[in-house]
Amino acid sequence: MKMKSKQLKCIAGLAVLLLVICLFRSCCDALLVASREIRTYPSAGFMETVSFGVEWLSENQFRMTYDDKVDEFDEEYIITIPE
Repeated sequence: MKMKSKQLKCIAGLAVLLLVICLFRSCCDALLVASREIRTYPSAGFMETVSFGVEWLSENQFRMTYDDKVDEFDEEYIITIPE
């Protein structure tokens, strides 16, 4: 009987750990700084890897950055939300 109880506790602990990991992975972007996304253009013309970033500076102001892979057209904007 003790062995079954230990096995059930172990399985329940692993299930809880798995649920916590899944929850963290699904909420990771909301908990951490905004993630960077890679966009691709599937048609003919150009193929470029770029990153966009957002960083809150204050309650009504944030910085938005654009970064291309070859550092040719990097841009940064500070945006203020009017009150």
